[in-house]
Amino acid sequence: MEAAAGAPVSIAGSDFSVADVHRVPPILEMRLPIKGSLAGVATALASPGLAIGATIPPAIAAGDGQVEGIVQAQLALKGSGPRELKIDARADLRQITINNIAPGERLEAGQFQLQWRGSTLTLKGDARLNGLPAQIEWRAEGNKPSVATVRATLDEAQRQRRGIDLRPALAGPITALVTLTFERNDPPDVDVTLDLTESRIEGIVPGFSKRAGQPGRVTFDYEARGDRILLDDLVVDLSGISLKGRIDLQRDGGFNRAEFVEFRLSPGDNAKATIERQRNLTRITVRGNSFDARPFLRGIQSGKVDDSRAPDFDLDLQSVVLVGFAGELLANADVQVQRRAGALARVQASGRFGGEPLQVETAEGGREGMLLRIASADGGALLRFLDIYSRAQGGRLAADIRVGREGQSGVVQMRDFLVKGEPLLARFNSDPSIQQRLPSQTPVAPGARDAVAFTKLRADFDRRPGRIELREAVIWGGQVGGTLEGVLDYAADRVDMKGALVPAYALNNLFAQVPIFGPIFGGTQYEGLFALPFVIQGRASAPQLRTNALSVIAPGFLRKLFEVQREGAPVR
Repeated sequence: MEAAAGAPVSIAGSDFSVADVHRVPPILEMRLPIKGSLAGVATALASPGLAIGATIPPAIAAGDGQVEGIVQAQLALKGSGPRELKIDARADLRQITINNIAPGERLEAGQFQLQWRGSTLTLKGDARLNGLPAQIEWRAEGNKPSVATVRATLDEAQRQRRGIDLRPALAGPITALVTLTFERNDPPDVDVTLDLTESRIEGIVPGFSKRAGQPGRVTFDYEARGDRILLDDLVVDLSGISLKGRIDLQRDGGFNRAEFVEFRLSPGDNAKATIERQRNLTRITVRGNSFDARPFLRGIQSGKVDDSRAPDFDLDLQSVVLVGFAGELLANADVQVQRRAGALARVQASGRFGGEPLQVETAEGGREGMLLRIASADGGALLRFLDIYSRAQGGRLAADIRVGREGQSGVVQMRDFLVKGEPLLARFNSDPSIQQRLPSQTPVAPGARDAVAFTKLRADFDRRPGRIELREAVIWGGQVGGTLEGVLDYAADRVDMKGALVPAYALNNLFAQVPIFGPIFGGTQYEGLFALPFVIQGRASAPQLRTNALSVIAPGFLRKLFEVQREGAPVR
């Protein structure tokens, strides 16, 4: 028979029999070997005379390939009333080709097994989708929409062949499960689930890293609408990152807009976000009750602030609480950032640590980079928030920082603050081998050994990606003063610094200020007649401190003989 024009179906060798002619109604049993083209068989299955009545998508019905199998049926022979037909069929489908089975997808080399029982038709097997090996299952039942599921694994080479290059952010295989629901004469509904468990992901958010083996999952509804692609009901779950919303893309994959009703880049985040592309500029708006700044602060410590390859953007972030390091919270945080031509063009931020205000603003720009001015009425809280130093308390902090493409440089000043729990100061105040060599002074009370008041700190610094160099940092106080210089290398987890503590600083430093004799007896302008040199070396995460108590009694020009060497000096 010819179920469709040019699509014959053979049922040669069929058997028809009535086993019991006395039965009312009698049952006609049929065994039909069936062989023909996919288009012919699909047309026959969709005909009104068969019980399946299932929705067979036009793309499948128009496919190429061969079908061969056996149909067994029982038909009640009666003159009136509803037809009673039972069907049980099995068939093999070979070399199946279907164009545009899903938007932009061509199915080739399909090998399937078909099973038909009653009103349910199922199809299972393997094929290639635009060259990608895939496992496919299709199910149709009565008048319900037919449903197809496609499972495939895309490695890096396969993603590149399909024009999807996610390097270096994503490496390793992605398992995709695509579910297509076919309504009559309508484009299919497409639901996508991506399993990223075996993938390695880095850098999509500063400080974020997911190793292979950690759970990761993305789900969304795919809809092609004119020249746009909508990813609706998007859910992203990646080891601490949780996003819910929708993304609007151009047909060629270009980004238009994203709206996230849940924007959680860290476990404690409670925020919403909108990201919109306008010509060559991306606008990011974040609003929330809590947002964790620590991943971004880690990124600033370890990488470049400016990157000529990075896209230009405007960031507008407002959060009731901005979370920093050491449990510090910036309340009523308002952060505005602009980047143009790969360089920071404007930074403005405000908020409060407790009741004390923080203000960050852009003073000027130029060839050397943008100048940032920072003022905090609680400098200790700001240093803890930024994970720079955890033992300072209170104090007024002011900083001028020049931000360039390769790094930052500037000066930080801080007044009227305490340092509490610093091991070097505690040793200085309590070690008998040091105290007995100091000039006569008022003994340090036991309760004051853990907290030392300072009048002023000044530090000049240069920062490069993952590295900070201090140049002649100086600290003043009535009880003790000191100097510090050297390098802190976050990227290599190394620290190499040296300095000196000056006891009774207010009196002791007077010797260093005397012309001619000052440098001889008092050392540099920031030291004094008596000083304790020290070195901090080793891993930045676990530094070692070395001192030499003998040099406390030496005048400036002899102290160099006792200074702790960078390598090989004993640890005290």
